[in-house]
Amino acid sequence: MQAMAPIGSGSGPTTCDRGSLTGRADGRYMAAMFGIPSLGKLLVLVAIVLAVWFGFQFIGRLDRLRKDEARLKKRAGASRGKAAGKAAAVEDTVKCPTCGAYVSARSSSSCGRADCPY
Repeated sequence: MQAMAPIGSGSGPTTCDRGSLTGRADGRYMAAMFGIPSLGKLLVLVAIVLAVWFGFQFIGRLDRLRKDEARLKKRAGASRGKAAGKAAAVEDTVKCPTCGAYVSARSSSSCGRADCPY
């Protein structure tokens, strides 16, 4: 009876040799995959990193501006609310025919002149 050789012992091509992680029958790593990258690849990598960096900076700036604008609108809305409360307290005035002074239409009082109708 003939003895069987263990898998990968070099006694011929086996399925494990073809599917090895190194990609070569002699076990060396592929230089193109694990070597120093070319200048073009490094430049592309730097461009990608910078694009991502500036993209995040831009998005952060937009978010900060949006929050500032919302805060200003909120403050303006609050001051309008106060002004609206004051606007309800505004009274109509009428001009005095004698002296020309404007007095309140509801609670008119004399201006101190003898001929004042109020």
